[in-house]
Amino acid sequence: LQASASHSIVKCYYELSKRLGTALKQEEKRCGYVNHQVKIMISAHDDCGRSDESDGDGVDPFEMILEQSSLASDLKNIYTDLCTSGLVQIRINRTLPMSFCLPQKVHQLQNKDLMVNPETIEKCLKKVRPYHGLLLLVEPCKLLETLIADTSNELIKLVKIYTPLKSLHTLSQDARLKVSVVFRLAGDLVYWGKAIIIYPLCESNVYTTTPNASLHANSQLVEQFAQHFPSYSLLKVLSEFSLPISVSQRISPFSDTAHNDIQIIIWLLQHRLLLQLHTYVYYMPTNRGMIVQEGDSCESSGGDSETTSESDTSDECMPQENDATLRDEILSKLSNDEGAAILSAPANVLEKRLFLRLIQQGYLKGEHHLEEIMYSENITRSQLLQLLDKFRDVLVICEAEDPALAMFYPHSSL
Repeated sequence: LQASASHSIVKCYYELSKRLGTALKQEEKRCGYVNHQVKIMISAHDDCGRSDESDGDGVDPFEMILEQSSLASDLKNIYTDLCTSGLVQIRINRTLPMSFCLPQKVHQLQNKDLMVNPETIEKCLKKVRPYHGLLLLVEPCKLLETLIADTSNELIKLVKIYTPLKSLHTLSQDARLKVSVVFRLAGDLVYWGKAIIIYPLCESNVYTTTPNASLHANSQLVEQFAQHFPSYSLLKVLSEFSLPISVSQRISPFSDTAHNDIQIIIWLLQHRLLLQLHTYVYYMPTNRGMIVQEGDSCESSGGDSETTSESDTSDECMPQENDATLRDEILSKLSNDEGAAILSAPANVLEKRLFLRLIQQGYLKGEHHLEEIMYSENITRSQLLQLLDKFRDVLVICEAEDPALAMFYPHSSL
């Protein structure tokens, strides 16, 4: 296709042309639909020409064609839908369903500063893990109303049991669907601008206002927020997140307004006014940081149950040969300074072995947040926090957004 547009947009229109061509070819083969519609258009055009010659009324041939030809009407509706919403959902010849989404248009309508293309979405979805969650940008009931009749039962199942409080893995269990199916459905919802990927809402989540949040008093979001939450002020609520704050700090579980406060956070996330910050950890045993040695290999785990069941056991209860074995293992894989930093920590043998594994797996280089470590190592948040606390003298902790989900926020695409 020849066009003065980005390659990404041209590819989308090419895909639309291909889908439309396939649908028309199928209908032509089934009932001669295209040939019949062409005859209607030619006849309408000729009738307008004869009418102009006889009485000079000047009937617009295109208006008459639109009235008489369902194909012409469908093509006009496709063009109008692309211009207004970027979404197309029609039935060719009132029979064959055809859907199409122009993601660049759909996502920019949600936020004019958001630049999203299919390649960006695909890159993001490759980084999604089962511990991630889904946040619908429309009410589930409204989403179900917009789905065409032949929508898969799998999507309907997922939407009906949806909650932003659960992970994709848990949603797959609740809906009795394979995780791979839920991933595919979540990807479709993201592509169509109906959802974004988040970390499931829980009390440990830390949020702050997005850098470019629309905070001026005349913002349309102020009015929309007031309609949903009449007793609250958007600007006042956002001011409470001017500094990073966890859900548990913001909302008391015993408060009468706890449910409403959760709904407010969900609304703020839907409108990209809040950004979640994750905790990242750097291992800094020396003033020069961690020294990477050649030949380092990943240490295999002995099992989470062993780690958790013995996590509170003191070093005094451990056989001395375990201490010696661990010491040799640590010093063989790390420099003397790094090994000494681990061995001197107030932790038992199993905790030191787990900490060594985190180092060997590369989790303590500031590239993996706590939630990813918890999922990958199958340990709880409290267990991980206790471990990090015992090695706090050689760790640097920071908070930052998850780069895997950065595409959903305008400031990340600038």
